[in-house]
Amino acid sequence: GPLTDRIITVSEFDRRLALEAGVTREDRLVTVHNGIPDIPLRRKADPGRAPVRLVMVARFESQKDHPTLFAALAGLRGLPWELDLIGSGVLMEQMRSLAGSFGLGERVRFLGQRADVAELVANAQISLLVTNWEGFPLRTLEAMRAGLPVVASSVGGIGESVRDGETGYLVARGDVDMLRERIGVLLADAALRVRL
Repeated sequence: GPLTDRIITVSEFDRRLALEAGVTREDRLVTVHNGIPDIPLRRKADPGRAPVRLVMVARFESQKDHPTLFAALAGLRGLPWELDLIGSGVLMEQMRSLAGSFGLGERVRFLGQRADVAELVANAQISLLVTNWEGFPLRTLEAMRAGLPVVASSVGGIGESVRDGETGYLVARGDVDMLRERIGVLLADAALRVRL
């Protein structure tokens, strides 16, 4: 910190953390949000389509909160949906077992690490990012770029890209009931998915 003219943070959340930690003076910290290039129209999603496919692109590690997601979805088994989980990690087999214990085994696809993420996201109707901590994740930007509503944990800088009730919904970290309610609302309302 003392040796630099500027330090760039990817979110205001991270900028505040750096200030609280005394990394450097306030005038040396600047926020530049992550950005991503646009994509061809052929990769744009159709959020109004049914049946609804949910997608979450996330590593299977302790940072991501698959257990909360599975607990929320267990209460939505009466609605038509399927979930694609894209990513790999040390907890993948444990999460596969957990999904099965919630009775979700037939509705959740564990796709592993993929090179066609943009296409898989474009085939979904709702994007999820259920997580314990983040900076300013690219995954929410990629979902919104594709035209998907996002339901995400309200941690880190996520609220600087996902606008609650405008581009998706923010959910308190670990709040199973709120997550279930927000996903349920979107599952039941195609026009709302399109608007968000």
